[in-house]
Amino acid sequence: MMKSNSCDADNVLYNVCMDFFGKVDMAWKFFHKMQSHSLTPGDTTYTSMIRGLCKGDGLDEAVELFGHMDRDRTVPCAYAYNTMIMAYGSSVKFDEAYNLLDRQRSKGPIMSVIAYSSILTCVGKKGKVDEAFEEMKDNAMPNLSNYNILIDMLFKVGKLDAAFKIQNAMKVASLVPNVTTVNITIDRLCKANKPDEACSIFEDAIVYKELFQYRQKG
Repeated sequence: MMKSNSCDADNVLYNVCMDFFGKVDMAWKFFHKMQSHSLTPGDTTYTSMIRGLCKGDGLDEAVELFGHMDRDRTVPCAYAYNTMIMAYGSSVKFDEAYNLLDRQRSKGPIMSVIAYSSILTCVGKKGKVDEAFEEMKDNAMPNLSNYNILIDMLFKVGKLDAAFKIQNAMKVASLVPNVTTVNITIDRLCKANKPDEACSIFEDAIVYKELFQYRQKG
């Protein structure tokens, strides 16, 4: 169709087609087609293809494609690395996820907090979230989303004191708890049969919100 309409397809058009059709077999066809037309797949193309393979139980193929992509680049694509790290974590291959993180670090760029969010989410399922967070603090600047993931994971494994300790550390780092932080805390306290503590957190959140609104008006 593109040929009949005298339209020269470029990388952007192929990427759109790969995402639109969604299915891995169709995506592969577009991927190989663009190469046959002397178009070089970019980071977006590779990452989209890798993500599709990971979702479609094609982890081995994703690993092979990622390796091919990574060999050709001096600076790694953070999005592709994050996609692979999450895929490894979801497949309970934590050693591979950490090894990939080390590979990304060895190439020079600052560690992506997104990559660590992936690690935190995955290892949290195995109760090793503290370990992942400590490594993150040594190599990247945790953001509010990272803290929320950690707090949620600690609550899930019953480490309430550790979760509150992390909330204090978050404040020391000049990060203000947001609605997500409060919701996580109240939800987990209720599930831990601690309604009084949950109510106290809720009341504190209301007071803080009113104080914040008052300061804005002033």
